[in-house]
Amino acid sequence: MVVLTVIFVLYFFLLIVFLAGWKKAMQEPADPIPAKEPFISVIIPVRNEELTIATLLRDLSRQEYNNFEIIVVNDDSEDETLWMVSTFEIKNLQIIHNKGRGKKAAITSGIKLARGTIIVTTDADCSVSPQWLKEVRAGFRNPRIMMTFGGVRMEGTGSFVDDLQSMEFASLIGSGASAAALGFPVFCNGANLAFRKKAFSDVKGYEGNLFVPSGDDEFLMRKIQTLYPGSIRFLHDERTVVTTQTQPDPDALLNQRVRWASKWRYNSSMFAQALAVAVVLLQIAFIINWCFVFSGAILQALFLIVVKLILEAAFLLQVCRFLRTRWNWSAFFSLQVLYPLYVVTIAVTSFFVPFQWKNRIFKPQ
Repeated sequence: MVVLTVIFVLYFFLLIVFLAGWKKAMQEPADPIPAKEPFISVIIPVRNEELTIATLLRDLSRQEYNNFEIIVVNDDSEDETLWMVSTFEIKNLQIIHNKGRGKKAAITSGIKLARGTIIVTTDADCSVSPQWLKEVRAGFRNPRIMMTFGGVRMEGTGSFVDDLQSMEFASLIGSGASAAALGFPVFCNGANLAFRKKAFSDVKGYEGNLFVPSGDDEFLMRKIQTLYPGSIRFLHDERTVVTTQTQPDPDALLNQRVRWASKWRYNSSMFAQALAVAVVLLQIAFIINWCFVFSGAILQALFLIVVKLILEAAFLLQVCRFLRTRWNWSAFFSLQVLYPLYVVTIAVTSFFVPFQWKNRIFKPQ
Protein backbone atom coordinates (compact mmCIF):
# COMPACT_ATOMS: atom_id res chain seq x y z
CA MET A 1 0.00 0.00 0.00
CA VAL A 2 2.95 2.33 0.64
CA VAL A 3 4.19 1.98 -2.94
CA LEU A 4 0.67 2.57 -4.21
CA THR A 5 0.37 5.73 -2.14
CA VAL A 6 3.66 7.05 -3.53
CA ILE A 7 2.43 6.44 -7.08
CA PHE A 8 -0.81 8.31 -6.36
CA VAL A 9 1.07 11.24 -4.80
CA LEU A 10 3.26 11.50 -7.90
CA TYR A 11 0.15 11.47 -10.06
CA PHE A 12 -1.44 14.16 -7.90
CA PHE A 13 1.67 16.28 -8.41
CA LEU A 14 1.39 15.73 -12.18
CA LEU A 15 -2.25 16.86 -12.13
CA ILE A 16 -1.28 20.04 -10.29
CA VAL A 17 1.47 20.64 -12.86
CA PHE A 18 -1.07 20.13 -15.66
CA LEU A 19 -3.44 22.59 -14.00
CA ALA A 20 -0.63 25.16 -14.01
CA GLY A 21 0.22 24.26 -17.61
CA TRP A 22 -3.40 24.70 -18.72
CA LYS A 23 -3.57 28.11 -17.06
CA LYS A 24 -0.38 29.10 -18.85
CA ALA A 25 -1.68 27.79 -22.19
CA MET A 26 -4.80 29.94 -21.82
CA GLN A 27 -2.73 33.05 -21.08
CA GLU A 28 -0.20 32.98 -23.94
CA PRO A 29 0.43 36.62 -24.91
CA ALA A 30 -0.71 37.90 -28.30
CA ASP A 31 2.12 38.76 -30.69
CA PRO A 32 2.19 41.86 -32.94
CA ILE A 33 0.28 41.53 -36.21
CA PRO A 34 2.70 41.31 -39.18
CA ALA A 35 2.35 43.77 -42.04
CA LYS A 36 1.86 41.00 -44.59
CA GLU A 37 -0.71 38.22 -44.24
CA PRO A 38 0.81 34.79 -44.98
CA PHE A 39 -0.64 32.52 -47.64
CA ILE A 40 -2.04 29.33 -46.09
CA SER A 41 -2.41 25.92 -47.71
CA VAL A 42 -5.12 23.73 -46.17
CA ILE A 43 -4.38 20.08 -46.92
CA ILE A 44 -7.15 17.50 -46.55
CA PRO A 45 -6.21 13.84 -47.15
CA VAL A 46 -9.31 11.91 -48.16
CA ARG A 47 -10.24 8.27 -48.58
CA ASN A 48 -13.91 7.31 -48.87
CA GLU A 49 -15.27 10.51 -47.31
CA GLU A 50 -18.40 11.04 -49.40
CA LEU A 51 -20.63 11.29 -46.32
CA THR A 52 -18.58 13.92 -44.46
CA ILE A 53 -16.45 16.05 -46.79
CA ALA A 54 -19.28 18.42 -47.77
CA THR A 55 -19.60 19.89 -44.27
CA LEU A 56 -15.91 20.74 -44.07
CA LEU A 57 -15.76 22.27 -47.55
CA ARG A 58 -18.85 24.34 -46.80
CA ASP A 59 -17.17 25.63 -43.63
CA LEU A 60 -13.98 26.46 -45.53
CA SER A 61 -15.96 28.40 -48.13
CA ARG A 62 -17.19 30.69 -45.33
CA GLN A 63 -13.81 31.59 -43.83
CA GLU A 64 -13.21 35.20 -42.85
CA TYR A 65 -9.57 34.78 -43.88
CA ASN A 66 -9.21 34.91 -47.66
CA ASN A 67 -5.53 34.33 -48.36
CA PHE A 68 -5.56 30.54 -48.60
CA GLU A 69 -5.91 27.54 -50.88
CA ILE A 70 -7.46 24.10 -50.34
CA ILE A 71 -5.69 20.96 -51.54
CA VAL A 72 -7.76 17.79 -51.34
CA VAL A 73 -5.48 14.78 -51.70
CA ASN A 74 -7.23 11.62 -52.88
CA ASP A 75 -5.81 8.49 -51.25
CA ASP A 76 -7.41 5.88 -53.53
CA SER A 77 -11.02 6.63 -52.65
CA GLU A 78 -13.47 3.97 -53.76
CA ASP A 79 -16.69 5.94 -53.33
CA GLU A 80 -18.05 9.27 -54.61
CA THR A 81 -15.66 11.48 -52.63
CA LEU A 82 -14.07 13.08 -55.69
CA TRP A 83 -17.44 13.76 -57.29
CA MET A 84 -18.64 15.37 -54.08
CA VAL A 85 -15.57 17.65 -53.94
CA SER A 86 -15.97 18.57 -57.61
CA THR A 87 -19.48 19.94 -56.93
CA PHE A 88 -18.03 22.76 -54.82
CA GLU A 89 -17.06 25.96 -56.60
CA ILE A 90 -14.52 27.37 -54.16
CA LYS A 91 -11.69 29.67 -55.13
CA ASN A 92 -8.25 28.01 -55.03
CA LEU A 93 -9.66 24.49 -54.49
CA GLN A 94 -7.81 21.69 -56.23
CA ILE A 95 -7.90 17.91 -56.17
CA ILE A 96 -4.69 15.93 -56.51
CA HIS A 97 -3.86 12.24 -56.16
CA ASN A 98 -1.63 10.69 -53.52
CA LYS A 99 1.81 9.86 -54.90
CA GLY A 100 2.20 7.13 -52.30
CA ARG A 101 -0.08 5.22 -49.95
CA GLY A 102 -1.58 6.32 -46.66
CA LYS A 103 -2.16 9.58 -44.82
CA LYS A 104 1.47 10.66 -44.39
CA ALA A 105 2.18 10.18 -48.10
CA ALA A 106 -1.02 12.07 -48.95
CA ILE A 107 -0.09 15.06 -46.80
CA THR A 108 3.43 15.03 -48.25
CA SER A 109 1.99 15.01 -51.79
CA GLY A 110 -0.10 18.04 -50.90
CA ILE A 111 2.81 19.92 -49.33
CA LYS A 112 4.94 19.44 -52.44
CA LEU A 113 2.37 21.38 -54.47
CA ALA A 114 1.38 23.83 -51.74
CA ARG A 115 1.95 27.53 -52.37
CA GLY A 116 1.50 28.52 -48.75
CA THR A 117 4.24 29.30 -46.26
CA ILE A 118 1.96 27.86 -43.57
CA ILE A 119 0.48 24.37 -43.91
CA VAL A 120 -2.77 23.55 -42.13
CA THR A 121 -4.07 19.99 -41.90
CA THR A 122 -7.49 18.74 -40.91
CA ASP A 123 -9.65 15.68 -41.49
CA ALA A 124 -12.57 15.32 -43.89
CA ASP A 125 -15.00 14.46 -41.09
CA CYS A 126 -14.47 17.75 -39.24
CA SER A 127 -16.26 21.08 -39.07
CA VAL A 128 -14.63 24.45 -38.36
CA SER A 129 -15.73 27.96 -37.42
CA PRO A 130 -15.66 30.90 -39.88
CA GLN A 131 -12.78 32.39 -37.85
CA TRP A 132 -10.69 29.20 -37.85
CA LEU A 133 -7.99 30.15 -40.36
CA LYS A 134 -7.92 33.74 -39.18
CA GLU A 135 -7.05 32.62 -35.66
CA VAL A 136 -4.67 29.89 -36.84
CA ARG A 137 -2.79 32.57 -38.77
CA ALA A 138 -2.60 34.65 -35.58
CA GLY A 139 -0.65 31.83 -33.95
CA PHE A 140 2.23 32.45 -36.34
CA ARG A 141 2.69 36.16 -35.70
CA ASN A 142 5.88 35.32 -33.83
CA PRO A 143 8.49 34.15 -36.38
CA ARG A 144 9.89 31.74 -33.77
CA ILE A 145 6.69 29.69 -33.77
CA MET A 146 7.06 26.73 -36.13
CA MET A 147 3.97 24.70 -35.23
CA THR A 148 0.60 25.32 -33.62
CA PHE A 149 -2.20 22.96 -32.71
CA GLY A 150 -5.71 23.63 -31.55
CA GLY A 151 -8.45 21.93 -29.63
CA VAL A 152 -10.60 19.15 -31.07
CA ARG A 153 -14.05 18.53 -29.69
CA MET A 154 -15.91 15.24 -30.12
CA GLU A 155 -19.66 15.44 -30.64
CA GLY A 156 -22.24 12.70 -30.90
CA THR A 157 -25.92 12.13 -30.41
CA GLY A 158 -25.78 13.00 -26.72
CA SER A 159 -25.82 9.40 -25.51
CA PHE A 160 -24.01 8.29 -22.37
CA VAL A 161 -21.38 6.44 -24.45
CA ASP A 162 -20.81 9.59 -26.53
CA ASP A 163 -20.26 11.58 -23.34
CA LEU A 164 -17.72 9.00 -22.18
CA GLN A 165 -15.79 9.36 -25.45
CA SER A 166 -16.00 13.16 -25.48
CA MET A 167 -14.75 13.57 -21.94
CA GLU A 168 -11.97 11.02 -22.33
CA PHE A 169 -10.81 12.76 -25.51
CA ALA A 170 -11.00 16.15 -23.80
CA SER A 171 -8.53 14.90 -21.20
CA LEU A 172 -6.05 14.11 -23.99
CA ILE A 173 -6.47 17.54 -25.57
CA GLY A 174 -6.02 19.24 -22.20
CA SER A 175 -2.94 17.20 -21.36
CA GLY A 176 -1.39 18.02 -24.72
CA ALA A 177 -2.06 21.75 -24.33
CA SER A 178 -0.67 21.81 -20.79
CA ALA A 179 2.47 19.90 -21.71
CA ALA A 180 3.16 22.18 -24.69
CA ALA A 181 2.73 25.30 -22.56
CA LEU A 182 5.26 23.90 -20.09
CA GLY A 183 7.80 23.27 -22.86
CA PHE A 184 7.55 19.53 -23.47
CA PRO A 185 4.88 18.91 -26.15
CA VAL A 186 3.84 15.26 -26.29
CA PHE A 187 0.40 15.15 -27.90
CA CYS A 188 -1.51 16.94 -30.66
CA ASN A 189 -4.16 16.02 -33.21
CA GLY A 190 -3.82 16.22 -36.99
CA ALA A 191 -7.43 17.38 -37.27
CA ASN A 192 -6.28 20.81 -36.10
CA LEU A 193 -2.60 21.21 -36.86
CA ALA A 194 -0.53 23.91 -38.57
CA PHE A 195 3.18 24.31 -39.25
CA ARG A 196 5.55 26.30 -41.38
CA LYS A 197 6.38 24.65 -44.68
CA LYS A 198 10.04 25.43 -44.01
CA ALA A 199 9.93 23.52 -40.73
CA PHE A 200 8.45 20.47 -42.46
CA SER A 201 11.26 20.59 -45.00
CA ASP A 202 13.96 21.15 -42.36
CA VAL A 203 12.96 18.04 -40.38
CA LYS A 204 12.58 16.04 -43.63
CA GLY A 205 8.86 15.57 -43.13
CA TYR A 206 7.81 12.08 -42.11
CA GLU A 207 11.10 10.48 -43.04
CA GLY A 208 11.83 7.63 -40.65
CA ASN A 209 8.19 6.83 -39.80
CA LEU A 210 6.37 6.70 -43.14
CA PHE A 211 5.76 2.98 -42.59
CA VAL A 212 3.70 3.66 -39.44
CA PRO A 213 0.01 4.03 -40.47
CA SER A 214 -0.86 6.79 -37.97
CA GLY A 215 1.08 9.35 -35.96
CA ASP A 216 1.50 11.96 -38.68
CA ASP A 217 0.78 14.62 -36.06
CA GLU A 218 2.82 13.50 -33.06
CA PHE A 219 5.89 12.25 -34.93
CA LEU A 220 6.12 15.56 -36.78
CA MET A 221 5.61 17.50 -33.55
CA ARG A 222 8.53 15.78 -31.86
CA LYS A 223 10.83 16.27 -34.84
CA ILE A 224 10.04 20.00 -34.93
CA GLN A 225 10.45 20.30 -31.16
CA THR A 226 13.87 18.64 -31.40
CA LEU A 227 15.11 20.96 -34.15
CA TYR A 228 13.29 24.07 -32.92
CA PRO A 229 12.91 23.82 -29.11
CA GLY A 230 10.16 25.98 -27.69
CA SER A 231 8.59 26.68 -31.10
CA ILE A 232 5.27 24.86 -30.58
CA ARG A 233 2.18 26.59 -29.25
CA PHE A 234 -1.38 25.60 -28.37
CA LEU A 235 -4.07 27.89 -29.82
CA HIS A 236 -6.16 29.12 -26.91
CA ASP A 237 -8.82 30.98 -28.86
CA GLU A 238 -12.12 29.06 -28.67
CA ARG A 239 -12.80 29.85 -32.33
CA THR A 240 -9.93 27.57 -33.35
CA VAL A 241 -11.61 24.49 -31.87
CA VAL A 242 -12.41 21.88 -34.54
CA THR A 243 -15.37 19.52 -34.16
CA THR A 244 -15.33 15.84 -35.11
CA GLN A 245 -17.69 12.95 -34.44
CA THR A 246 -17.57 10.27 -31.77
CA GLN A 247 -17.19 6.65 -32.83
CA PRO A 248 -20.59 5.07 -33.58
CA ASP A 249 -20.14 1.84 -31.61
CA PRO A 250 -17.74 0.07 -29.19
CA ASP A 251 -16.03 -1.89 -31.98
CA ALA A 252 -15.23 1.30 -33.90
CA LEU A 253 -13.99 2.96 -30.71
CA LEU A 254 -11.72 0.02 -29.85
CA ASN A 255 -10.40 -0.04 -33.41
CA GLN A 256 -9.58 3.68 -33.33
CA ARG A 257 -7.82 3.54 -29.97
CA VAL A 258 -5.80 0.46 -30.95
CA ARG A 259 -4.66 2.40 -34.03
CA TRP A 260 -3.60 5.32 -31.88
CA ALA A 261 -1.80 3.09 -29.38
CA SER A 262 0.04 1.13 -32.08
CA LYS A 263 2.33 4.07 -32.93
CA TRP A 264 3.92 4.39 -29.48
CA ARG A 265 6.37 1.51 -29.90
CA TYR A 266 7.81 3.17 -33.01
CA ASN A 267 8.57 6.41 -31.21
CA SER A 268 12.25 7.34 -31.15
CA SER A 269 11.75 9.69 -28.19
CA MET A 270 12.78 8.03 -24.94
CA PHE A 271 10.63 10.52 -23.05
CA ALA A 272 7.55 9.61 -25.11
CA GLN A 273 8.18 5.89 -24.67
CA ALA A 274 8.68 6.31 -20.93
CA LEU A 275 5.49 8.37 -20.74
CA ALA A 276 3.49 5.66 -22.51
CA VAL A 277 4.79 3.00 -20.13
CA ALA A 278 4.14 5.25 -17.13
CA VAL A 279 0.53 5.82 -18.21
CA VAL A 280 -0.12 2.08 -18.42
CA LEU A 281 1.58 1.39 -15.06
CA LEU A 282 -0.40 4.20 -13.49
CA GLN A 283 -3.68 2.70 -14.66
CA ILE A 284 -2.63 -0.68 -13.25
CA ALA A 285 -2.01 1.07 -9.93
CA PHE A 286 -5.52 2.54 -10.06
CA ILE A 287 -6.97 -0.94 -10.64
CA ILE A 288 -5.02 -2.31 -7.68
CA ASN A 289 -6.24 0.55 -5.50
CA TRP A 290 -9.85 -0.34 -6.31
CA CYS A 291 -9.09 -3.85 -5.07
CA PHE A 292 -7.99 -2.37 -1.73
CA VAL A 293 -11.42 -0.75 -1.39
CA PHE A 294 -12.78 -4.25 -0.79
CA SER A 295 -10.01 -5.18 1.64
CA GLY A 296 -8.82 -4.00 5.04
CA ALA A 297 -7.25 -0.76 3.67
CA ILE A 298 -10.56 0.67 2.58
CA LEU A 299 -10.19 4.12 4.21
CA GLN A 300 -6.78 4.86 2.72
CA ALA A 301 -7.85 3.57 -0.68
CA LEU A 302 -11.02 5.69 -0.65
CA PHE A 303 -9.03 8.76 0.42
CA LEU A 304 -6.73 8.39 -2.59
CA ILE A 305 -9.73 7.97 -4.89
CA VAL A 306 -11.44 11.09 -3.52
CA VAL A 307 -8.32 13.25 -3.95
CA LYS A 308 -7.92 11.87 -7.48
CA LEU A 309 -11.54 12.74 -8.27
CA ILE A 310 -11.16 16.31 -7.02
CA LEU A 311 -7.96 17.05 -8.94
CA GLU A 312 -9.11 15.40 -12.15
CA ALA A 313 -12.45 17.21 -12.05
CA ALA A 314 -10.69 20.52 -11.42
CA PHE A 315 -8.58 19.99 -14.54
CA LEU A 316 -11.12 18.38 -16.84
CA LEU A 317 -13.90 20.88 -16.08
CA GLN A 318 -11.71 23.69 -17.39
CA VAL A 319 -10.80 21.78 -20.54
CA CYS A 320 -14.40 20.82 -21.26
CA ARG A 321 -15.51 24.40 -20.74
CA PHE A 322 -12.95 25.61 -23.30
CA LEU A 323 -13.86 22.90 -25.83
CA ARG A 324 -17.58 23.33 -25.13
CA THR A 325 -17.78 19.62 -24.41
CA ARG A 326 -20.88 18.70 -22.44
CA TRP A 327 -20.11 17.79 -18.84
CA ASN A 328 -21.72 14.61 -17.53
CA TRP A 329 -21.02 13.73 -13.90
CA SER A 330 -22.23 10.16 -14.39
CA ALA A 331 -19.79 9.71 -17.28
CA PHE A 332 -16.98 11.27 -15.22
CA PHE A 333 -17.53 8.91 -12.30
CA SER A 334 -17.90 5.93 -14.62
CA LEU A 335 -14.55 6.74 -16.21
CA GLN A 336 -12.91 6.36 -12.80
CA VAL A 337 -13.65 2.65 -12.98
CA LEU A 338 -13.71 2.04 -16.73
CA TYR A 339 -10.73 4.09 -17.90
CA PRO A 340 -7.94 2.10 -16.17
CA LEU A 341 -9.36 -1.17 -17.53
CA TYR A 342 -9.78 0.43 -20.95
CA VAL A 343 -6.19 1.76 -21.13
CA VAL A 344 -4.62 -1.54 -20.09
CA THR A 345 -6.80 -3.46 -22.56
CA ILE A 346 -5.90 -1.10 -25.43
CA ALA A 347 -2.18 -1.25 -24.58
CA VAL A 348 -2.10 -5.05 -24.63
CA THR A 349 -4.39 -5.38 -27.64
CA SER A 350 -2.33 -3.00 -29.79
CA PHE A 351 0.57 -5.48 -29.82
CA PHE A 352 -1.46 -8.40 -31.17
CA VAL A 353 -4.70 -7.32 -32.83
CA PRO A 354 -4.88 -5.85 -36.38
CA PHE A 355 -6.89 -2.67 -36.87
CA GLN A 356 -8.86 -1.30 -39.79
CA TRP A 357 -8.49 2.24 -41.08
CA LYS A 358 -10.13 3.65 -44.20
CA ASN A 359 -11.02 0.13 -45.40
CA ARG A 360 -7.43 -1.04 -45.05
CA ILE A 361 -6.22 -3.68 -42.62
CA PHE A 362 -3.00 -3.08 -40.67
CA LYS A 363 -1.30 -5.82 -38.72
CA PRO A 364 1.04 -5.26 -35.74
CA GLN A 365 4.68 -5.34 -36.84
